[in-house]
Amino acid sequence: SVARAAALAAAGQIVTFGVKPDRPETGFGYIEAEADRVLRFVEKPNAPTAAQFIASGRFFWNSGMFCFTARAMLE
Repeated sequence: SVARAAALAAAGQIVTFGVKPDRPETGFGYIEAEADRVLRFVEKPNAPTAAQFIASGRFFWNSGMFCFTARAMLE
């Protein structure tokens, strides 16, 4: 949620927002996440890889939106 992102940002974290995918999509970047941690970013996978991402339940579309404080970015 945005409230959780704001709390994490206030604590010095940089937060990215992912969108839960409803289909394999080769035109989007993906975020692999585990709990509150980003494991990796994958840019525009091929169709079989995108399908594997969806099946795993660990991937989100990369929205390109972030939440952070100016201090966190400057550090």
